[in-house]
Formats: sequence, structure tokens, C-alpha cells
Amino acid sequence: MLDAPWFRMVLGNHEQMALMALLSGVEFNWQRNGGDWFYRLKGEARSRAEALIHRCDALPLIIEVANLPQKIVVAHADYPAGHYLYDQPVDGEEVVWSRKRITRALEGRGSRIAGADLFIFGHTPLKRPFKFLNQLYLDTGAVFGGRLSLLRIKSG
Repeated sequence: MLDAPWFRMVLGNHEQMALMALLSGVEFNWQRNGGDWFYRLKGEARSRAEALIHRCDALPLIIEVANLPQKIVVAHADYPAGHYLYDQPVDGEEVVWSRKRITRALEGRGSRIAGADLFIFGHTPLKRPFKFLNQLYLDTGAVFGGRLSLLRIKSG
């Protein structure tokens, strides 16, 4: 989907693990967390997969969906600040890995993130999409046999 003109993506933990495995030559963490498919590839298929993985290094951590009446922000796991500001420096590890905000939200004790109308996150598998305040968590565990959840965002 990296080449689809209609598709945008943020860097997630699996892309980060894949990049680290290719750059360091240490595959254990990625291999046991879904990357085993890569090590079964041979020849041209492996070369193509490796090239695509390297392209993930240019993926943004956070995107703001443009041309909408409301401000929608997408990040893989979390937005680790109480107020969103475009291009504000944030901890990339928190954006890709953190489960702090969703843990609090599931306990009913989280808080809004100021600066945008809606934040969309994945990373933490749930039985169904979960909306809490201005945060929407969409990972419904398709990788574990759950449903695949998608959200189509369109202007107007």
C-alpha cells in the first residue's frame, strides 16, 4: 500500500522492528513478533520486501488529515502530550509503543488531548473499536484472528 496514491501511513512498532532488524542484523524481536514471514522469503521476493521495509524509514510518526472541517490526527499508539500542535517535538518511542493513554481510557480516567477534534490510534488490540473523549482506538486484533477495522476519512 506504500505505493497507493490514496493511502497514507504512519510508522508503527512492527515497521520499526523490521527496520531495526535489517539495520542491525538482529532479527529475534521482529521475527517472534510477526516478522517470521520475511525470513522465509528468497530471491527477488526478499529483495522487494527489504526495499519496501527500508522505505518505512521515511514514514512520519504523526499525520494530520488535511482538507476536513475538523482536525484529525493519526499516530500509531499515542500522542504523548496533552496538547497537539503540528510538528511539535514529541517522544517517538511513546508515539510508536506507548499504551499509557489507552490503559487510562479503558479505566475511564483518561483526558482529552487539546488541539485537535479527533485522534486515531491503533497498536493495542481490542474486541471492537473504542472511542474515548476525542480518541478513537481502531486495532481490533486482525493479526490474532479478530476483525479488521478500517475508518474511511473523506472530506465533506
